[in-house]
Amino acid sequence: MKKRLGVLMLALVLVVVSVAGCSSGSTSKEDAVTKVGFIYVGPADDGGWSQAHDNGRAKMVEKMGGKVETIVKENVPEEKSAVVSTIRDMVDQGCTIIYGTSYGFMDGMVEAAKEFPDVKFEHCSGYMTADNLGTYFGKIEEPRYLSGIV
Repeated sequence: MKKRLGVLMLALVLVVVSVAGCSSGSTSKEDAVTKVGFIYVGPADDGGWSQAHDNGRAKMVEKMGGKVETIVKENVPEEKSAVVSTIRDMVDQGCTIIYGTSYGFMDGMVEAAKEFPDVKFEHCSGYMTADNLGTYFGKIEEPRYLSGIV
């Protein structure tokens, strides 16, 4: 499951980066570097949820070969004000795509999406969306079915 989440993150980021076509001030598309922010609820080396996301982030950076730069914020509380503050800081640093990796980040991401309409947001496991806010989550129907049987 951890590997699937990492692969899912990589695929999502690659799609968003290729579709968004956003740059951080470069003049040519060949030289454009996209800044992508990742907000983690725990440490990036927690051996679980945040680490799976961070593995996906690292693979995405490797595959993009210098076309993407990432900013990671760890141990962000699941409080609206903390999430919005973290996002403002990331936008100030040039992020044009921001991933919130915890369900508890949803309200803060919705507010930030309204405040920053030119930034693309992706939220894990939430249900609220906007023109610049999407959601993602791995398919878990079969594992849920099997856990129900057990």
